[in-house]
Amino acid sequence: MSFYLVRSIYQGQPFIHETDLNGITREQLVDQIAQGQYDTGDLDAVLHIDLTTNQAHDVSAEIAEALADHSHRMNDTLTDNVQAFVEEHGMSGFKPAPYRLDLTGDHPDRHSHWPRAA
Repeated sequence: MSFYLVRSIYQGQPFIHETDLNGITREQLVDQIAQGQYDTGDLDAVLHIDLTTNQAHDVSAEIAEALADHSHRMNDTLTDNVQAFVEEHGMSGFKPAPYRLDLTGDHPDRHSHWPRAA
């Protein structure tokens, strides 16, 4: 059995987010982080705890890379907190996914010279 601990810094103090001990997968964790479910405080580290070997490993760099891949694969932007985590953990050249403009409606960032979709 293994699980992940997500550590953040809030008001200068480290804390561990509530986690499910029922075997959350790496992919599920990446999805949850990318969706902003761990945006309380500044995301600081991700630890993988393996109870069968009684070992813990800092997997922050691997999760940061997976978050960057997720962002590009899903063509989605990351929250500022998550993007800072990705940049801090070895992905300093990370370029977020391109901003998606809504050209079909009155999106506030829509440029007036772009035609409306039919």
